[in-house]
Amino acid sequence: MVLRAHGDSWIDVRGANNEVLFPGHVLHDGDVYRVPNRADAVLWTGNLGALEVDVDGKALPRLGQLGEARRNVSLDPKNLLAAASR
Repeated sequence: MVLRAHGDSWIDVRGANNEVLFPGHVLHDGDVYRVPNRADAVLWTGNLGALEVDVDGKALPRLGQLGEARRNVSLDPKNLLAAASR
């Protein structure tokens, strides 16, 4: 899974028990972060709408609006693919 920035977006990715997988950092337009393949990964971000999520090379619909701050967004590939197919 890949997170691709289409604008500035602060992100922090955590696992179970608040394990830091990617410490808080700003992704800029064009930056890419490869998410570990872990069902427990969650995203905290300050601009959810600026992030594109690709699972197995497939771009999913945006998870939120530009400027939308969110915590605990599941990055479980199975859940994301299931939500995108609805």
